Amino acid sequence: MGHTIPPKRKIIYSKLNDLRKFANSTREPYRSRFIELVNSVYPNISSIVYTNSLEDEEMIIYAMLFGLSGNLEIEDREKVLKCLSILLTE
Repeated sequence: MGHTIPPKRKIIYSKLNDLRKFANSTREPYRSRFIELVNSVYPNISSIVYTNSLEDEEMIIYAMLFGLSGNLEIEDREKVLKCLSILLTE
């Protein structure tokens, strides 16, 4: 019998649920911010699955930074995008 490999989408959802559990264990100012970051990944799960990277956690962080950059002012957005570009080049 062969082994069944779970779909990457389910793996990403389980990792996001683990991050959500971790967020619930933190104190309130940090909890709401971290849950907001985790929720910003959900619209980009299809992109993570499409790229099919071996490092799921790294792709989740990229999606968080990308989602964070849309809600910031121009100066802060440029800083986040520079950070994202540095991470992507390494």
